[in-house]
Amino acid sequence: MKKLFKSQSIKTALSCWVLLGIMSISLQAQSYIRIKNRWQKDGKTEYKINIQNATVDAGATDANWWSAQWVMEKVSGSNFYRFKNRWQKDGKSNYYLHNQTGKIEAGPIQSGWWSAQWSLEPVTGTKFYRIKNRWKTDQYLHIQNPTLSAGKADPNWWSAQWELEGFTGTVASTPTPPVASPGTTFLFISDPQITDDNRDNKDDFEKKMRAFVKIVNGLDKNTWPGETAPIKPTFMVMGGDLTQWGGGWSTGVNVAGWADSDWDRGDKFVHFTKYFDRNRSDEAIDLPMYVGMGNHDLNHQHGNLLYPDALNRRMVKYVRTKHQGSNAEVKVGSFDDASGSFSWVIDGVHFIQFHRFGGDNITNLRQDNQTRPNEFYLTDNYQESNNSLSWIRSDLLKHKNEPTLVFQHYDWHSPSKESGTSYYAWWTPAEMNALDATLVESQKKIIRFHGHSHQQTKYIYTDKQGNQHQVFDGGAANPSKGASQKITFLVVRISPDKKSIDVLESYVDVTNTNNTRLELGRKSTVSLQLSSPLKENNCNCAPKTFRSVSDHTWVEFRLPKGNLNQSINIGGGAYNKYVFPKCNRVHWTDLKFTCDPNSCTWKKTSGSWDADALCHGSKGSSPYVFVGNR
Repeated sequence: MKKLFKSQSIKTALSCWVLLGIMSISLQAQSYIRIKNRWQKDGKTEYKINIQNATVDAGATDANWWSAQWVMEKVSGSNFYRFKNRWQKDGKSNYYLHNQTGKIEAGPIQSGWWSAQWSLEPVTGTKFYRIKNRWKTDQYLHIQNPTLSAGKADPNWWSAQWELEGFTGTVASTPTPPVASPGTTFLFISDPQITDDNRDNKDDFEKKMRAFVKIVNGLDKNTWPGETAPIKPTFMVMGGDLTQWGGGWSTGVNVAGWADSDWDRGDKFVHFTKYFDRNRSDEAIDLPMYVGMGNHDLNHQHGNLLYPDALNRRMVKYVRTKHQGSNAEVKVGSFDDASGSFSWVIDGVHFIQFHRFGGDNITNLRQDNQTRPNEFYLTDNYQESNNSLSWIRSDLLKHKNEPTLVFQHYDWHSPSKESGTSYYAWWTPAEMNALDATLVESQKKIIRFHGHSHQQTKYIYTDKQGNQHQVFDGGAANPSKGASQKITFLVVRISPDKKSIDVLESYVDVTNTNNTRLELGRKSTVSLQLSSPLKENNCNCAPKTFRSVSDHTWVEFRLPKGNLNQSINIGGGAYNKYVFPKCNRVHWTDLKFTCDPNSCTWKKTSGSWDADALCHGSKGSSPYVFVGNR
């Protein structure tokens, strides 16, 4: 019996020693540090990171505060750490430092968040470290501002240097990061086309869009296929169809009282800007956007018959707010007032945004007998006075020695007619041919990007003259536009020598918002070399007639062949014919026509003409004026 008791005592003692040993190991593993800043910004206070108050900050602390004590958790297989606070202030959650929402916070995290992983950069010759985020690699912890921040920090700032009190580990030398991909990289995104369904199923849609934006904002965590260079876009180009119907009606605003002050309040427009326009939302893709319009933005929308163009005016104003004038949100080099087309240059590459198509005119929205009564389908009645081709040619001339990329909404497949009619649904063959001629005239190899078809692909387009052009379709950036729930976009990289571009077909699968994934697909490399540069124009203007009519009379201004920059002036006049019960008069003010050096055609540069029911006036003696009856 004594032997048994002795044996049990020995076992009990051994168990106690083993338990104490385990506890000792556990306590050693849970050694805590304090994170103290090098800079005593007020000359006396030691600024230590803590969660004592509602938000994480750095400041004076008590020696016994658990809120200022941290565990450094090494991320397996890497040189990164998580910083976990000792204090579970709500009694159940672990509080980690992270910048998942774009600012420094402390709270629960998901295990895969790079936003909660930090590297330590030793400050040479000191005991201090710079603490850099893994997700946003340009962000460091610092107290340069009034409160603790994560952001860009000068290497010499003491406010971004930290002592890890109690840290006894060693920090591996930080490997040289891969050199950023040389050349300009940007995204081409098209057809978000925010719909009523997106608005009505708001929670599901917003989960998917937040997942998409998060992945796009973290593209620099990914490398180009087969390379070590990260994908680092610096801007994005939008290819049109921002919403289903011109942004939607303004929430809470009576249509009859629609005013310019309400222009940015459309229900679907607000959803678009929330995720794509960083000038209007902190939740958006963090890139400057060069915005383009599509048919769903500009074609007259159904809604209120008294205000058929209210929604279109909103979208036109959005383009002007973004890009026109010295106060533009995203400044450009040249902006054409009539068409809304604009161009800009980045790193020696020339970009042009055409909106629906090059040669379009968003000011009058293609009226003047070019459309059916519903102003949606088009005849092939192409009118040069309603286009911006002269601006396009002038812009190409200004940038004749720079490679050019062009963006528009409509594709370069053969224009199709609406079933059972003689009308074209989008742009017409004449409009396509006129744009082709203008682009080919530049003697450049111009690569074209478009949206509209919702099919991400590339193809070769052969114009009427037999010239072949490389075209890329960006697909659709709306998760409801395909059963697979893929949001597609293109990543484009221009080589440093400006001789080629790489185009990476990409998408984010948001079918399951708990497991969204980025897919980097086919990469295409296309030559971008200049051929012979555009020459200054020494052409002449061919004879041309301008015509105006009333119900029973007409006037024509018949201009002869002209030399470059030649001008012709015609005095004001009128011509009338009385047909019961009223007069039918065509009339005109003093007119000036100029032989335009950009388009090699006659242009009216001042004056106007019209028709009315007045009965006076004469045609004058100008040899260029001809009148008659109808």
